[in-house]
Amino acid sequence: MLGCLGNLYDSIENLGDAYIYSKPNINTLLKKTRKVPFWFPNMQALKSNNVYQCSHHQYANCIMCVANDPESTCPVYNCVMNVSLTFVNLGDYVKGVFTYMVFDDLVVTPMSTISAITLLNKFNVKDVGFLEEKAIDMGIGKGVQLLRESMQSKTVLSAVFLGKNMAK
Repeated sequence: MLGCLGNLYDSIENLGDAYIYSKPNINTLLKKTRKVPFWFPNMQALKSNNVYQCSHHQYANCIMCVANDPESTCPVYNCVMNVSLTFVNLGDYVKGVFTYMVFDDLVVTPMSTISAITLLNKFNVKDVGFLEEKAIDMGIGKGVQLLRESMQSKTVLSAVFLGKNMAK
């Protein structure tokens, strides 16, 4: 696999039972299936867990809009929205409340005090006063940029959030 998108899949697949509910359940996240886009506008509508997308064959991969009523009309393509989708709730995958560390090459590991100290030593950080927290704005555009970069680069987060085009 080009880039480092595979690292993300491998990391999720390798998280232990302490972090993930079950391996068969995690396969629904890692395997290609239709899922409701993360920007679903009305989370209240998901209480029934029934969501639908465009029915016209040309727009079967439309991820612009979803509805909770199978008789709704897609505002983008003017099609009936009666193709059933599977809503995936991250609460179905991750156990408890944990903090995770995501590296520039999209390797994900559980975060702990020990792992943070080990990482600081690895990068020879002597004075933590030089470290900087960076808040990021995340939207659809950044998501697309992350996906594109993850298929081309090994330094995804630096490229997208710091504007550094490092070795690919």
